[in-house]
Amino acid sequence: MKKLLLYAIAVCGGLTSFNANAQLPEVMLEQFTTEKCGYCPGGANTIKTVINSMVDEVKVSWIAHHAGFYTDFLTVPESTQLLPLYSIGGGQGTFAPAFMVNRCVVGGKVVHSVNASKVKQVITHAKDNLSAGIELESEFSFDTNTRKLVVKLNANTTNEFMDGDDLYLNVALTEDSIKAQNQAGGGSNYIHMHVLRSLLAGANGQKVDPASATYEWEYNVPEAWKVKDMKIIVFAHHAKTNTANPSIYRSREYPFPATGTTISDVLDQNMNVYALNGDIVIEGDYKSFRVFDMQGRMHRGKGLQKGAYIVSIEANTGKVIKKIIVK
Repeated sequence: MKKLLLYAIAVCGGLTSFNANAQLPEVMLEQFTTEKCGYCPGGANTIKTVINSMVDEVKVSWIAHHAGFYTDFLTVPESTQLLPLYSIGGGQGTFAPAFMVNRCVVGGKVVHSVNASKVKQVITHAKDNLSAGIELESEFSFDTNTRKLVVKLNANTTNEFMDGDDLYLNVALTEDSIKAQNQAGGGSNYIHMHVLRSLLAGANGQKVDPASATYEWEYNVPEAWKVKDMKIIVFAHHAKTNTANPSIYRSREYPFPATGTTISDVLDQNMNVYALNGDIVIEGDYKSFRVFDMQGRMHRGKGLQKGAYIVSIEANTGKVIKKIIVK
């Protein structure tokens, strides 16, 4: 079982985040591309170049929808069901190459031109306008014999969350390094990257109650999919995709889980963190620590009530995130 924790307090407005695996804010870019689109290989290269130029500013999760300009052998139903996003804000028709980031409003939901300045503008806009008050916790397991993937996603909200009960969860599975059949502008030797294989909650996502926003999916990964080239992107978003404001609240991309590995407790080998009689105890060298409950409220770390808490530690080796249960 692999556990990964993202905790963030930060509307498609400011971000404060800490994560066991990444310190950068993360946004989700959705590209629209097909093999019939001759300009799409160039568009993908432009997006890649811009993302590589921003690696010190933002982490970008990338999903390639094979829809927008006809379809091809990699098109999945969820991608065609997302095409109504094109018309939100007055746009007409569908296009490829095209892209959107966090489904935020900036020049329309979908940008129907892929040039470097526009890609950077939209990524920056999404980064600077991350939604407030969302915490995501993910657990993954994958059985290599049965190829059954289990994903559990939890998204609690703090009092900074402004959108009532309008909260949806989803999980995207993507795959890299898929050989083209005959890519216009690229030929049969073209390699497709970031291909959307499935949205586990469908195009519209799974509606959850923010007070207990947990959902679990089981999915049998087809034999033809190369799990070594796959990624899992978990995200929480606002409203269904065919409504006026389906912005992404929070997203995070992970490598496909390997059986028998865990990165949930990324701790200094000489550090031990636990709860004793309601107090947080940290054994080892550290600079400072903060304690939060699952609603994002800060606590002193002493005399805690029963429940789950997040301990954020500034250690000598970097930042450490630990989930602690007070019994």
